[in-house]
Amino acid sequence: MKNMLICCMFTLIATAIFTGCSNEQAQPLDPAEWKENMRKSQQVEVKEWDDTMPTFTMTEDEEIQTFVDILDVDTWEPAQVPDKAEKEKQFILYQEPTRRLGEAKANQSELQAIASIVTYRDAPYIELQISDWTTGFTVSESAAESLNGF
Repeated sequence: MKNMLICCMFTLIATAIFTGCSNEQAQPLDPAEWKENMRKSQQVEVKEWDDTMPTFTMTEDEEIQTFVDILDVDTWEPAQVPDKAEKEKQFILYQEPTRRLGEAKANQSELQAIASIVTYRDAPYIELQISDWTTGFTVSESAAESLNGF
């Protein structure tokens, strides 16, 4: 009986520790955080959807800041991209990998793709992919036109 009581107490404590006590749900990044994270990109490649070679590459901080401003992240709303929407452009954002303690900077000369943004022809939608997570958004008409104009 004593062992059963100890086992039940252990189970309750372990459950409380692993599930947490907070009723707050995780909040998505707000637009300011999205912008700040995108501004950290060190390179942005622009490709036609059906092409493998970039048509344009941004590497200057000023170019990348302008690109992030054009995205108009404040207007993004989660949305399902229509099935018949035709993909037009792809923007691939790159950063240096995170340097770990004791690792020399020379070991990290290659940039890693951190995100991809796909635009759609004649439709104010984008698809954002970060790692294994992909979702669609509606964007402002001006942002869609500017992005497809690259």
